[in-house]
Amino acid sequence: MSLKTVIKPFVPKFVRRYIGLSLAVKTLRAFYFGRQLRAIKPLIFATGETNNFTYDLTDDNLRYLAEIIAIATHKPAQEIEGYINEAISDTALRSNFDARMSALDGAHSPSNVCSPFGRRLGWYAVTRALKPRLLIETGVDRGHGSFILCAALLRNQAEGSPGRYIGTDIDPDAGWLLSEPYSQMGQILYGDPSKASRRFPAQLICSLTIATTRQIMRHGNMRSSRRCSPSAPLFWAITPTSPTSWRVSPVPMAANS
Repeated sequence: MSLKTVIKPFVPKFVRRYIGLSLAVKTLRAFYFGRQLRAIKPLIFATGETNNFTYDLTDDNLRYLAEIIAIATHKPAQEIEGYINEAISDTALRSNFDARMSALDGAHSPSNVCSPFGRRLGWYAVTRALKPRLLIETGVDRGHGSFILCAALLRNQAEGSPGRYIGTDIDPDAGWLLSEPYSQMGQILYGDPSKASRRFPAQLICSLTIATTRQIMRHGNMRSSRRCSPSAPLFWAITPTSPTSWRVSPVPMAANS
C-alpha cells in the first residue's frame, strides 16, 4: 500500500483538490502553454503584433461564416461568399492596411496571410448584404473594424446605396488605421458617453434621425469599451419609429437554415 493511499483519508477533500489543481497548473504551464508561447514568439517578433492579431480563416471557417450570415440576413449563401471573396481579393484594401500598420505601429501582417481581417470578413459581408444607411461601432481600438466596415460602405456607395459609419471609443488614440479613401465614409467620436451626455449622444442622435432605412450597430473591442456586455449580440438593427426615436433590436439568428 502506497503512502498516498495511507494518508489520503486524513487529508481534507478541499486540500487534496488544491494540491491536485496546483499540480495540473504546473503541468499545463510546462507542456501546453509553454509550448504555445514558444510557437508564438517567432511570429510576434516577425510581425510586431501583440494584440488584435491578423490571421486567416480556413476554407471551412469561411464557408460556415457565409452560411450563418446568409441565414441571418436572408440572402443566398453564394451572395455572401461573393462579398467575403471580394474583401479577400481587394488588393487596394490590403495595400492600404499594410501601409498604415507599418507606418504607425511598426507592425505588419504575416506574409502568408491572405486577408488580415479574420472574422471581420463577416462584418464586411453583413454590411454589403444589408447596405445600411448608418453603422455604429462601439469600441474601435486600432481600427480594424472601422477600416473594413468603411470599405464595405464605399463599395455600397459606388453601387448607389450610400451609408455612413460612426465609431466610438474612450481612447483618443483609437482608430488610427482608418484613412482615405475609407475615412470619407464616416468618423470616430472620442470620449465617455456617460460623462459627456450633453455632447456625445447628441451627435449620435442627429446621425440616427437623418437615416431613414436599416442601420446596424456593432459592439466592438471589449478592451476599450468596458461598458458593453461580453454576451451582447454582435450586430443590432436600428429602425426609426418616428422623427425623434428609433427601435433597437438584435439581427435575428435562425436556429436552422
